[in-house]
Amino acid sequence: MRTIPRLLAASAASLLGLGAALAGAGAAHAQGTVTFDSPSSFSMSRDAAGLIYLDYDNRSGRDLSCAITVSNNALISALDSYVRGADDPITAFTEVEDWPADLQELADRALEAGELNVGLSNVDAGHSGTMYIHDGTDFPMKTTFPLHGMSMCVDSDDPVEYVEFERGSGAGLSGSLGSLFGSAS
Repeated sequence: MRTIPRLLAASAASLLGLGAALAGAGAAHAQGTVTFDSPSSFSMSRDAAGLIYLDYDNRSGRDLSCAITVSNNALISALDSYVRGADDPITAFTEVEDWPADLQELADRALEAGELNVGLSNVDAGHSGTMYIHDGTDFPMKTTFPLHGMSMCVDSDDPVEYVEFERGSGAGLSGSLGSLFGSAS
């Protein structure tokens, strides 16, 4: 089994506290809300010192728990397309080992190039600003590339009731994502 499926699956499911709830998410979400067009937004920025920050403007009216994937445009575009086209987008995002071979290959290449990171964050209702990332993976960056990301955020109190997906982009980065996935402002 590849490394990235285990890392992302753990971040997106177990560490979000969804565990078994996501196993039956497809049926449960027939009654809940899954949106790709929420009023919230997700972006990345770089400060004067070159540190990269993930920003979230939570306009859902709910406290959210989020799983975030940051990588290159090719991987995030393919992931976004795959998740949007899935009958059950939650399972499509969290069951990485079931991704199609071409998406797995993009993830493997991004991992090998040091262009992939996953992390978790909790975002309070009404929060607008930098996300504190915890339980992130840290891969050394070998190249500079424009950052792209995708988040899946669930209602912290009732994860099968509300899910929003967001996509963001930001500045290029050289060095390590360790500052991104271990910093708070």
